[in-house]
Amino acid sequence: MAVGATPIVVVVENGNDRVEISLTVESTLSESYWLFGRNNDKEGDAHQLIVISRQLKLNSDGTLQVKIINEEGSLGVGVWSLNGNLFEMHVCFSCEVADSLEVPTYDEHSFYSGTLVNYGSDGASIQGQWYIIRFDPDSSTLWGQFGGRISNANYD
Repeated sequence: MAVGATPIVVVVENGNDRVEISLTVESTLSESYWLFGRNNDKEGDAHQLIVISRQLKLNSDGTLQVKIINEEGSLGVGVWSLNGNLFEMHVCFSCEVADSLEVPTYDEHSFYSGTLVNYGSDGASIQGQWYIIRFDPDSSTLWGQFGGRISNANYD
């Protein structure tokens, strides 16, 4: 199902009577799992040079958890938002904080800004650019392209 509001019409007939009910099903990215990759090509195409190496779990409270695939004990934390088709996330792949909401209030982290693309029953993908954010001194530097797609695998 596509992300967002999807209208559904349910029709029940028994030969003599007909009842029609209209419903709207709201689908969000909350509690979804994503395979995620990035590159260091500031000018390039998000479809090129992407190595899928991270799995994200987007929680309904706006926090996220990160696991680097094939790296035992690799956890990161962050926050995410979706406003229309604009997806943004602040994430620290090596933060030792337990509370995702503490990111990005200190040191250095990554910021991702991209567009959500719906593919109906095939799922969704996100593509855009990623930045390094530093707080001392304050700076933001474009670093490359990123991409992600919904994963069928559960986050362990």
